[in-house]
Amino acid sequence: MRTRLAGLRPGDAGYKRVLVRPEIPDGLAWAEATMQTVHGRAASAWRVENGALTLTVQVPANSVGDIWVPRRFGPVRAVPKGARRTGGNDRFTIYSVEPGTHRFTTEGAR
Repeated sequence: MRTRLAGLRPGDAGYKRVLVRPEIPDGLAWAEATMQTVHGRAASAWRVENGALTLTVQVPANSVGDIWVPRRFGPVRAVPKGARRTGGNDRFTIYSVEPGTHRFTTEGAR
């Protein structure tokens, strides 16, 4: 569940990079997971309501996060302060974030 549904996994050796890439199946309303790293706690939680996605991530100190926000829930309407868009594909928009807690909210599927 941690690596697939919540999408939480190490991005680099030593957890200098935390990757959040959730796989959200139809019909599931929420999921959350945490993992302890050598730098502290990392977490991912998401909720789907009325076709919109809220994805909340926690990146530990001395790490960076690569956050993959699924596009099927519409464009991101609320990008957390300090988040930088670094790429994407037809399924995800990718952001880079510094340590801390970050919440991404989409507009909802159209």
